[in-house]
Amino acid sequence: ETDSPKIPSKSHEDISNFESKLPSKDACGKRKAPSFRIAGGIDSDLGVWPWMVALGYQTKNDVNGSLQWMCGGTLISKHHALTTGHCVVSRGNIILKIARLGDMNLDPSIVDWVTPLDVPIERVILHKEYNSMSIINDIGLVILKNDITFTTFIQPICLPLSPVLKNDIGNNLPFVAGWGITEFGGKQSSSLKQVQIPIIDIEYCKWLYDIKIVAMDYRNICAGETGKDSCSVFIDLFIFILF
Repeated sequence: ETDSPKIPSKSHEDISNFESKLPSKDACGKRKAPSFRIAGGIDSDLGVWPWMVALGYQTKNDVNGSLQWMCGGTLISKHHALTTGHCVVSRGNIILKIARLGDMNLDPSIVDWVTPLDVPIERVILHKEYNSMSIINDIGLVILKNDITFTTFIQPICLPLSPVLKNDIGNNLPFVAGWGITEFGGKQSSSLKQVQIPIIDIEYCKWLYDIKIVAMDYRNICAGETGKDSCSVFIDLFIFILF
């Protein structure tokens, strides 16, 4: 079993009844500001992605040390955030500490007129079939220590649970949002970014990248185009499809 961060414990519990823990379709996916189609990665506007979560890490035994924003996530309920599996496994002496909600710029010296909410992390759940070598089932669930009170700028996303939504993904131009590196070899951006990218056929994607180690099949979504993709533009991004 893969080790997890030291403070929030990891488990592979049964979450088959997860739908009962999610907000209703009338209580999720609400945004204050619309998003417009864009040609390249740009700074996001306030209220466009109210479900974005920044995950803060800290060096073990350095409780007064500064947070390192190494991963992102998506708020899916008042108590849960969805992230990648590699964000909740062991990072040596770096531990997952805080989930930040409602923020635009992670640099405290930048005035962005928002009041973010920092919530301690109670524990994390790693997908029981996660494989760090092939990056299969790269899914992690973050359990927040305190229930969240939703506000204008902090809202849960709607998960695509119905077959109609799942099967219609390829017919949409999703958005990718997150904090991270905006170009190869560049510095990490502290401001929340967004970019719109097309879905690519999975077979074409396998041929295009010719990836031998990383598994690529029906469990994956392949998206991007020249100069715009999830790996070079963002770290631990999330794809959002607007209906």
